[in-house]
Amino acid sequence: MAAQRLLTALESLSPTSNDSNSPTNGNALLLLSEWSDDLEKDLLSAASTGTSAEEVEASHASVNDAASVLHHSLLCSPQFLPTTLGKNGRIDERRSAGIKGVFDCQECSPFDCCTPYVYWHDGRAVQKITADELPNNEYAQGLLEVLVATLSWALRSEPTFPGDEYDRRPDLVLEILRSLFAMDAGLSSNSSHNKDTMTRIGIILCELLQYPNSDMRVYQCKLAVVALLLNAPDDYSEYLAVNRGIIPLIDIMAYQLSVVVIERTGSSAEDAAAAVPILLVLRKLAQASSSVLKLVQDEVFPPDAEEAFKEKAESEIMKKQSEGTVRAKNMAPLDAPRGTLRWKLIRLMTWTESNVKRSASELLWTLCDEDSTQFVLRTGFGNAIHFLGMKGCVNLPTGVAI
Repeated sequence: MAAQRLLTALESLSPTSNDSNSPTNGNALLLLSEWSDDLEKDLLSAASTGTSAEEVEASHASVNDAASVLHHSLLCSPQFLPTTLGKNGRIDERRSAGIKGVFDCQECSPFDCCTPYVYWHDGRAVQKITADELPNNEYAQGLLEVLVATLSWALRSEPTFPGDEYDRRPDLVLEILRSLFAMDAGLSSNSSHNKDTMTRIGIILCELLQYPNSDMRVYQCKLAVVALLLNAPDDYSEYLAVNRGIIPLIDIMAYQLSVVVIERTGSSAEDAAAAVPILLVLRKLAQASSSVLKLVQDEVFPPDAEEAFKEKAESEIMKKQSEGTVRAKNMAPLDAPRGTLRWKLIRLMTWTESNVKRSASELLWTLCDEDSTQFVLRTGFGNAIHFLGMKGCVNLPTGVAI
């Protein structure tokens, strides 16, 4: 079983090793990928056989057997602790930034001696490291905690992430994020996540999103973050807004849409894979938080262009052309210059791939405050009519499929 092979490999994946390209480390990466694939496949097959997600997870529980070994060999090595304890002032920088916690942390987990712990002060949270005596863990820690701690080490160890072209840490980060996504699929019906661990995941994701996109390995990790956020709790929306995680996500959307709309090198399936996840994530986050909604609106509809748009909108409404709940019938967008982010989103509203078309329309609908008139003014009646028919705002001709 991939889970047991992964366990064996991870036991020797220690930061005390000076060779990040050793066969052992590479094997651990491969097995981590195999394990996440195994878990996802088992969960999919369980749906057709009537097996519960809990039973599937139990079949992978052997991963937990060596967590105590991992706790000491991977997390508590002398070389690991200094980098996690804020080498080069990392923790002081996060204190001054006033990191806001996702959840109210209640208890220290056995990993607190090695990983950031978030505590509240004056309504905001800061990151604190405790270096207390290591607990005598006789019981096994969960795989989730092990992966999160390993992820923390990969991002914060020296040299600065992502390292040179031979550094394997970006591969490790990518596979851990994919594994977390697979695990979340298995835990979708289980709301008893460890609050400290979920908070640490939020801190790490925000930190990862701040890295520049110039290194493609880092960008691939960011795309894995996007996939992980598809199933994030609603609490993460405000957290990402406060901790500067939304603008990097909008930058990802701008790049992904350029690949689909401008370069147009992919098939319909590739278009969907490139555009749909980030469109769904930003819509989900914007629906859950007014702060996120405002940030995304300002990027898609820049404030410096709003005055001209409002003048055009007032003029269009004065024509008193209406249909259904819509009080305007301009066929083209009133303000969507070619090449802008809003122009790319509007182009996707009539894309041939149905998932791309629906996802772009839903995001724009949310950004227009679900107002049918504003939606038409910004996107054009011709682009909007089919989606408005689906929403019941206009009557579509007989025979038109919704």
